[in-house]
Amino acid sequence: MNRRLFGLLFIAVLLLAGCERGKESGADDRSTVRVAVSLFPYYDLARRVGGDAVEVHLLLPWGASPHGYEPTPRDIQVVQSAQYVIYTSDELEPWMGRLTRGLPDEVKVLTLEDVAGRGLHPHEEEHAGEDDHEASEGNHHAPHLWLDPLTLAALARAYAEELVQAVPDREEEIRSRLSAYLEGLEVLDRRMEELVDAAPRRTVVFAGHRMLDAWAARYGVQVIYPFESASPSAEVLPRQVREVLGHVLEEEDAPGVLYEAVSEVRLGGFLEAEGIAVYPFYGLHTLPKEMADEGYGYVEVWEMNLASLRKVLYGATD
Repeated sequence: MNRRLFGLLFIAVLLLAGCERGKESGADDRSTVRVAVSLFPYYDLARRVGGDAVEVHLLLPWGASPHGYEPTPRDIQVVQSAQYVIYTSDELEPWMGRLTRGLPDEVKVLTLEDVAGRGLHPHEEEHAGEDDHEASEGNHHAPHLWLDPLTLAALARAYAEELVQAVPDREEEIRSRLSAYLEGLEVLDRRMEELVDAAPRRTVVFAGHRMLDAWAARYGVQVIYPFESASPSAEVLPRQVREVLGHVLEEEDAPGVLYEAVSEVRLGGFLEAEGIAVYPFYGLHTLPKEMADEGYGYVEVWEMNLASLRKVLYGATD
């Protein structure tokens, strides 16, 4: 969709949403808060913390990539009629920046980047300078911040505070749900720390675009990206994969490689056919439709990622 057409659609939907908002402003029942989110982690968070006090709309389709996504007219209408909008950052999701530009003042926009900030996290400060907790270069400016559960926890707290103001009669329920959600993230964080701290190696090879930096910075893992110059949807030639990845694995004496489980670049099957031990990693920006239908949540999918990380940090045992 070109920018001019997007602009015309945006104006048309803005007028329609304004009419709808005007109708709703006179309604007595405001117990259900409308929330529009860009990616799966925020969809999972918003529903688990908000419960039946919220109506959450996910904009990015299941299985799609946020890189280069073009909003639909329905996306525009959903955002314009929402009371809260949650996304990562204008850097990762410029289409969300366009959608939220010019929203009425009463619409609250939360971005993970704003909530988390750009500085060192407390955990990183604690380990700063330790040889065994060196992080990949550029980690502090990584856009895939949602892979860090403690950063996501900060967003959950900010979101819950906003909800309590919107529906004060549901405060006890919201805070109870927030507590349960945070407990799940804290348990996940401890499991990650334990996995990495006891690992015989601290380096993983990731056959995908640069998405693990925020997580790696938090937990002291070095990530090698053999194809980091390629865009998430770039075509990677089989010969290039065979030569480059084979060399890296041999040089690092790595027991296997992680690959993007949900990606336009289908590397997993090819690598396996080449005799390379491969383990799927879910970037969590989205899920396959079948996993979404089965009700997988952020923590459950991260547990699957931990199983893959164990293989490449400890070596396959089965």
